[in-house]
Amino acid sequence: MEVIKSCNATCHFCVCWKMEAGPRLRDYGPVISKIKPIVVSINGGEPLLRTDIFDIVAQVKPHTIYTNIITNAGLLTLDKAKKLRENGLDQLTISLDYLDERHNKVRGVPDLVNHIMTLVPQIKKEVFDNVVFNTIIMDSNLDQVVALAKHAHQMGVKVSFSAYSSNKADNDSEVIGENDQQKLKDVIEELKELRRTQKNILSSEYFFDHVPIFFEHEKIGGCKAGQRWVTVTPDGYIQPCSETARVCHYTEWSPNKFGDIACDVCWYACRAESQAPVTPKRLVEWMTR
Repeated sequence: MEVIKSCNATCHFCVCWKMEAGPRLRDYGPVISKIKPIVVSINGGEPLLRTDIFDIVAQVKPHTIYTNIITNAGLLTLDKAKKLRENGLDQLTISLDYLDERHNKVRGVPDLVNHIMTLVPQIKKEVFDNVVFNTIIMDSNLDQVVALAKHAHQMGVKVSFSAYSSNKADNDSEVIGENDQQKLKDVIEELKELRRTQKNILSSEYFFDHVPIFFEHEKIGGCKAGQRWVTVTPDGYIQPCSETARVCHYTEWSPNKFGDIACDVCWYACRAESQAPVTPKRLVEWMTR
């Protein structure tokens, strides 16, 4: 659920920072009541730009089982984390792609890594334990993702991965090319091993197994957008996912509104994990992670 289009960061692989905040609802409760999802992920843009973000969490919580917010953490404080938790937030997800100065530079937010590394232990100690790093696997951080997963484990933080897609900003500079395919496969095998031993990596083996395939072909079919999840725009319209066109106002939506989708140009976590087969092994993993 997008609650704002604009962002305080200036990532080169995203266009949100170029967008105006745009029209938005003041109450998302009726939207979520209509859709009745198991999970609501609140994002943007940067959702913490909304001064009423605490009210938004409180509005949606009665109509879903699990609430999550995805933030770059530039505007996050300990007090805000407490208020989010008090209003019903179940999971705090922070975007983190590098452990060094590159993250500050790419996001365009000074001292961001230090801010995250200082704040997260405080949140885990004083607010709640369910903190997740959301990391994009891409060309410029291929040397970082294993170290990031290990560092997160030391902090007691979980990690969820997505594969970089050029679709979002029509920018292929971070696509992992042919010359680095073996390096990518080696990194993926390391992450799969860490997943088994550290148990803080949320991404499925299905996701990891398809990452090299996605970067080799820059497409994977079988997307379930619109069927297993939908995106709500800030002003209350429904679209299959955040990268597709809006289809209808939420008041006109029904569970069978969308059929099969032809789009195959991403391997984001939202799409990959929704597409992953539900097996007994995966059910056990869901219950124990």
